[in-house]
Parts: sequence; structure tokens; C-alpha cells
Amino acid sequence: MSRKWWYYGRWDEDDEEDDIFSTSSYSGTSSYDSYFGRKYTSSLGWSRNKLTDTSSYYSSSWGRRSSTWTGLDGSFDKTGLRLLTKAYKAVRDMVVILDFPFEVIVNLSNYCGSTKIKSKNSRILYVPSKVIDNKEYSDSEKINILCGFGIHEASHLKYTEFRTYSKYSKGVNKENKYFANLLEDVRIEDKLLSERPGYLNFIEDTNKYRYSELQKITSSLPPAEEILLNVVRLIRYPDKVDSSIIIKYKPLFKEISNILSENHQFTKDSCILGSKVYNKLIEIFTELKYNNPIGVIHSFIERICPDNSFEMKCGLDSSSSTNLCSSEMSDIFKTGSSSLYDLIITGEFEIGDGDKTYIQKPVGNKDRYLEIKKRIIKYIPSIKKLIQGTDKNYDFVIHGCREGLLDTDKLAEAYQGVPQVYIKKGKVTTNKTTVCVLLDQSGSMSGSKEELARESAILLNESLKDLPGIDLYIYGHSADERIRGDTCIYSYREGNKLQSPYSLSNAVAYYNNRDGVAILEVAKRVRKQTQDNCIMFVLSDGQPCASGYGGWNAVQDVKSKVKQVEGMGFTVIQISIDHVHYAKEMFDNVISLEYDISNLPKKLSQIIKKAIVRNKITTVS
Repeated sequence: MSRKWWYYGRWDEDDEEDDIFSTSSYSGTSSYDSYFGRKYTSSLGWSRNKLTDTSSYYSSSWGRRSSTWTGLDGSFDKTGLRLLTKAYKAVRDMVVILDFPFEVIVNLSNYCGSTKIKSKNSRILYVPSKVIDNKEYSDSEKINILCGFGIHEASHLKYTEFRTYSKYSKGVNKENKYFANLLEDVRIEDKLLSERPGYLNFIEDTNKYRYSELQKITSSLPPAEEILLNVVRLIRYPDKVDSSIIIKYKPLFKEISNILSENHQFTKDSCILGSKVYNKLIEIFTELKYNNPIGVIHSFIERICPDNSFEMKCGLDSSSSTNLCSSEMSDIFKTGSSSLYDLIITGEFEIGDGDKTYIQKPVGNKDRYLEIKKRIIKYIPSIKKLIQGTDKNYDFVIHGCREGLLDTDKLAEAYQGVPQVYIKKGKVTTNKTTVCVLLDQSGSMSGSKEELARESAILLNESLKDLPGIDLYIYGHSADERIRGDTCIYSYREGNKLQSPYSLSNAVAYYNNRDGVAILEVAKRVRKQTQDNCIMFVLSDGQPCASGYGGWNAVQDVKSKVKQVEGMGFTVIQISIDHVHYAKEMFDNVISLEYDISNLPKKLSQIIKKAIVRNKITTVS
């Protein structure tokens, strides 16, 4: 009768020739086995697909860093970018949950996973993202695999003693370090899962992917390297060992197993045991009369790790760039310390709805904002008066009804048979008005125009933000800032989602203005958040100008986009900082400030009251 003679790193005392090698079963869903002899079962009920849900919780970005921009051409591969963005957020959340006492920067890498010490209070995780290109996996599987890679690299930060490893690495050859790293990988995963079994599925999925990639480059090996591959399986993938190899070289694997069964609690142990495994292989290959045993091991490691990707990176690192890897997007991922695509994936920018549009969320300066507010505070009451009184939101009670709720003050009349002893309760409500402000932040808006536009935006923000009947959205826009032909939307306020309380203080002039594209992009973004009728104020100097976008054609495009937006339930009003003859060609409603902010309340009263009243609907219930 056959029995298991290898189980969790232990050998059966029975040495019979007919014993058949068997490993513990690999379910792929609920347990994780290692040579430590432990099996972990997830009891947290985490779904494999949970992190692909756009409603999943996402933490704020860690390690925000300054960027150097390069002029890039090309269009967004939005499908690939959205998947990478979702995957990046999921990986980042997995790292956040581990609760490190220092800053952790999560980067995606084209090559391999690694962990680096950037400074005393900062670390960098590089998570390999090649799986994104692999069509064998679904999007949810790709995200789970990337999460597993992130968790694994974060485990090095949590459990690997880098100083110990650094001392060991000095003077140790590549082949020796390979087995030390292999054992350390298993140790940290085992330790992590003993403390956090909820990470089980991610670790399993990643290891299955690792093994499938290993199989692709080890499909045909000479006998000596087959032995080495099976040693790797024995250590890292115990459920994948080749029983025929084990049986053929049983004494060899028994000796390796005895080494693996030794105490293994710290990084020091991984280094010691790794050296023992390496030396034992040299000894056994010599006994088997293989020529150049060290060369055999070196050839095998070069085959599976040609770039030393197995090594832990524990030195100080000054770089912080994200190397993104999708081969399908290779033409648009460019070299540089950072790129637009990096920032989209790390969540600092969002992909817009239109072609080459993206959303940025600026951070403001409190002192500068309050200084501007002092200059315009006297105009706030005038703006508020235009809106107040248009909303009717109150409860009412009608007494003396023949039906409804019994009026307890008229119990005596009810006893006498009087029919009018009931009350009716109701509510009068008026729908909210959505106000959207779109600020032109092109280069032509510099100087006094920029200052006036910024003051006008802050005035509208301060006047309308607290009114109960108003939902306020404030954006800015520029063009050709990162990539030729792009449109950047700056999101300052979205209803109650104030991006930064003082962000409008940094509403400054940048590059060009692709007005029609910006107006439509903002309208679509607002529509995703509310279906109420909306008044859109466009603060600009009235002159569209961008790369491939200017002259009469641009004017006609703005006019066309305004009509399209009005068909979506928007009333579009241009507030012209510097009135030009094109304004009336593009907008039906134009207010000219004539370089004086004191004109804003008076000019607004000509249109805003009428527009708001027209959009208000009062209901009684």
C-alpha cells in the first residue's frame, strides 16, 4: 500500500522502494502550504473579485512626488490605463493595511519586484506589472496577482532584516544568494499568513502565476537542471514537485529536506539554510560526477533569473520613477523621471471622458486664499441675495380636516361626533440648483486677467457654497500642458466634495485653452453626479487657442459644444474677463466684467435670477 513519504517538509521513516511521492493537495482557493508544516485557511471571507469593484475603498496616495514632464505624442489606451489604475489602487490599499511606521511609495515596474530603502523614513516597493499584458488571465485575476506581488514585497519590509542580509550578501556568490532569497521569500509569506490569513488568496494567485512563468522558461532542461528545478519546487512550490525526479534521486532530496526542516525563524536562518542547500547541491553534483557543479547551478539561475531579479534590494535608492510595462502601450510610455501616465496610474490624475482629457486635483494655499477672500468679502452678501428666497423648503399642518391624523386637541369634539377633527401634514420642497463654474487657465489669462478670474471664482465659491438650495461645482482648464493635443481639467469643488478647501488660490494661468472640449468634458462629469438642471458660468477672455485648435473653426467648435451642453440641461453663461467680438458667436449669454470685480454682482443679477427661477420646481407632498 502506498503512502505519502513527503508531507510538509517531513520524510516518512518507511524507506520502501515502492513508495510513491505525493504532495498535499493544492486547492487554490482556501489553503496555503509551505515546508514549515503549516496550512492556513482564510476565515475573513474576502472575495477574489472584490478589488475589481469600483466602489471598493481606496486610501489616499502615499509618497506623492514632484514630477518632470516630457512632451509626449499619442493617445491614451484608456482600457489599459484604467486597469493599471485600479490595480495600483488595490495594491496600495493592501500595503496601507499593513500599517508601516514610515512612508511607503508603491511603484509599478516593468521588470521584477523589489524593495528599496529610499531614506530613513521612506521605502519604495516595485511591483512587477507584466501580468497586465497576459491574455490568459481575466482583469480580476490580474489585479489579484498584482496585489499578491505588492503584499509579498511589503512582507519583506515587515519581516526581512535587511542589515543582516546586507552583511551576508558581501562576498557571497550569486548562486548562493539565490537559495537564501528563495528561503526568505517562503519565510516571510509563511509569517505573514500566520498573522493575516485574509491575504491568502492573493498570495496563492501570485505564486500560481510565478510558477506558470517559471514553467515557460524551464520546459526542457538537462538532467542536472531538472534536479535544481525540483529543489526550487520543493522549497517554493511543494505541490508542484515531480515525483519521478524525487524517486530517482531520493537520497539527494532527503538530505535537502533535512536542511529545510531545521529552525527557520529569522533572515539569518534563511541565509544559513540557503548556504547549506547550495553547498549540499555542490556536494551531491560532485558525487554524481557532473562536470563543473557550480557552472551547472549558475546556468540554471541565469536561465530563470537572468537579471538577478531574485535579489532583495536593500541599499539606499535615490530614484522614485514608476516604470510601467504594458507592451501594448509601449509607444506612449516614455522615459523620464515621471510622466502623465505614471500620475494617472498612481491616482494623482484621472482619465477624462474625452480623447486626451484628464482630471487633476490641485492643492491650495490657505494664507493666499484668505488674503483674496478679504478683498472680495464685501461682495458676498450681494451675490447671496440673488439666490435667497428662490427656495421653499418647509413643513405645514392643516387643521380641521375631515380625514387624516386625529387632532388630539379636539378629542372632545370627536366624542361629540364633529367630523372636522383631523389634521393633514405636508411638505413644500424646491429642487436644488446646480451651479458649475469653469475657469479658463490658459496663458492669455495671465496678469490682471488671472487675478480677476481667480477672485471671481473665489467670490462665487464663498457666496454659493453654503446655500442649501445650491450644489456647487468649480473647475479650471488648460491645454497642451503635458501632451500635445491634451486638455487638463482642474477639479476644485464637486458638490460637497471639496477637493482642497483653499485650492482656488492656485488657479493660475498655464498654457492653452481648448474651450469646447473643456466645456463638454466638465458637463459630462457634472452629469455623472447630478441630473438636476445646471447653470454653467464660463470665466474666460473669450478666445479659444490651442495646438490644432484656433481661429474660426475653434469658435464654431465652442458654439457647437455649448449647444450640445445646453441640450443636456445646462444654461451656459460666459463671464468675459476681456470681452472680444467672438464671445457672442459662441455664447448666447455673455456678462462682461470689464476688468472690475465690483461689476460681478450687478452683472449677474441680469441673468442669474432669471436662470435660477426658471430651473426651480416647487412640489407639495
